[in-house]
Amino acid sequence: MKGGAAIRIRNFPVTNDNYSLAMAALSLRYNNRRAIVRQHLGALFNHPTMKFDSARGLRKIIEVFRDNLTALEQQGCSVSDWDPILVYMMTSKLDGESKKQWEISNEGDALIAYSALEKFLDQRARVLETCSTTPVYAPQ
Repeated sequence: MKGGAAIRIRNFPVTNDNYSLAMAALSLRYNNRRAIVRQHLGALFNHPTMKFDSARGLRKIIEVFRDNLTALEQQGCSVSDWDPILVYMMTSKLDGESKKQWEISNEGDALIAYSALEKFLDQRARVLETCSTTPVYAPQ
């Protein structure tokens, strides 16, 4: 533990008896559902738009959306009916070529499920990884 959380419990000796006291002190300070939900929504809305198509960029978008949607569900938010919103948000973060390929892959005017977009992006990332001439998993 580090930062403010460590400071908050620094005076609790490390014992079994103090564990519940330390957890209560941390919960009192940091268990603010509204702030937590706002933080996760901010991560979705404020994720940067890709400038060019890359497997790494697509994987990052998928990861950010999965992680934050899971966290929102854990906070009691029902995201199961958010498909049109999520599709709009996620496609607004894509580079031009990925958006184009996404639109080409969808015929008609039916609303598309978020899971279909996630599957498409996962497949596109795999294709870009396969076709890439540079190592995909190289450290940044």
